[in-house]
Amino acid sequence: MIGRPDHYLKGRRLSAARGPGRFSNAVTAACCMIRRDLFLSVGGFDERFRNGCEDVDLCLRLGQKGYRHWVDYRSVVYHHVSASPGRKDHDLQNQALFLQRWGHLTSKWGQKDWPGNYLSKHLHNPTRLNGTKTLDAILRLLRLKHGDSKWAAQMRQRIMAAASPPV
Repeated sequence: MIGRPDHYLKGRRLSAARGPGRFSNAVTAACCMIRRDLFLSVGGFDERFRNGCEDVDLCLRLGQKGYRHWVDYRSVVYHHVSASPGRKDHDLQNQALFLQRWGHLTSKWGQKDWPGNYLSKHLHNPTRLNGTKTLDAILRLLRLKHGDSKWAAQMRQRIMAAASPPV
């Protein structure tokens, strides 16, 4: 909803994935394959991202050239998410750069995908539900609300402001 990347089915069982796989707007580089010539043709990873968002940025640049990304549910990979030392040290700057570049696109995707993902992620543990976000998600699922949400716009602004160097 905010427009920053997140993992599909994060926090849910793999059994929630149905079928052999699906196409996605982006995949994690923790486990992906790409032809070397294709990787180099779009400039590889943008080094301004420091251990975060560079894989999604790469996928979105490839998407602009007409490439699609397949997630195969039949493969199993064990990955210790965010276990690299210093992995979170640049998250705010990475998110701000990502939102500057892709927020216009990804926040629209979030408005469509976020409600179902939010509710299914938190309904098994209702203490984690946020009243404002829960109401927002329900209204969107009922198609009674569209466009950006005040809380999402405010969160994007906070990320951008916090990542900006002081003047």
